[in-house]
Amino acid sequence: MTVGNPGSADKILAGGSVFAGAQSPNPAMGVQVVGNSSGLMAGPTFGMPGIVAGVSVSGCKSNIGKKLLNWFIDAVF
Repeated sequence: MTVGNPGSADKILAGGSVFAGAQSPNPAMGVQVVGNSSGLMAGPTFGMPGIVAGVSVSGCKSNIGKKLLNWFIDAVF
């Protein structure tokens, strides 16, 4: 994700959070945002046109959020 502190990824992804996203008619132009009291992360998306918003509850163990984020950044950029 391009906005936010990657060091906070585990805290943001663990427990409750809110999210929102929007995708334009161009499949390569969209954004997703997720956050809670620990911080905010946001970044680009690729997909079908539309909007989404919601609440989620999840768990993160062994820094998996940070590991996945680092893998994604290395793989894409």
